[in-house]
Amino acid sequence: MTRKKKNIIISAVIIVLTVIICAAIWFIGKGFNKTEYPYIHELTFNELESKLDNQDSFILIITQTGCSHCEAYLPVVQSVSNKYKVDFYILNRTNISDEERTKLKNIANISGTPTTLFYTSGEEKSALNRLVGQATEYRLVEKLTSEGYIHE
Repeated sequence: MTRKKKNIIISAVIIVLTVIICAAIWFIGKGFNKTEYPYIHELTFNELESKLDNQDSFILIITQTGCSHCEAYLPVVQSVSNKYKVDFYILNRTNISDEERTKLKNIANISGTPTTLFYTSGEEKSALNRLVGQATEYRLVEKLTSEGYIHE
């Protein structure tokens, strides 16, 4: 293979990868369509602190941009939220400051993303109650049922 052909192939691969990365960033950054997913709510860190201070009961999913497991899990969450009319609150840790990340570590010391946490009256029952990593629709529904969010 000539040097010119190699350079053309390498350039084409770089262009394709750049387009894919830009599309993924655009898709993640555009947020959730409130009409299509009325039960999915994106949170800022301040909104999370307010929910905890107000002793709200809610389901929190911590994600981060570029996380392939988060990208695979969110369609499952969207499907379950619409089917069972369950509200989910999503905090993308990429969008918070270093200071907020430190505070988040004190609130919910997570080992990876996505992590689904269940809060009752502003408190997490137990870290053992979490769903860590992407879950199947069956597993998510099973967990929501055991936590009392779904009544079948």
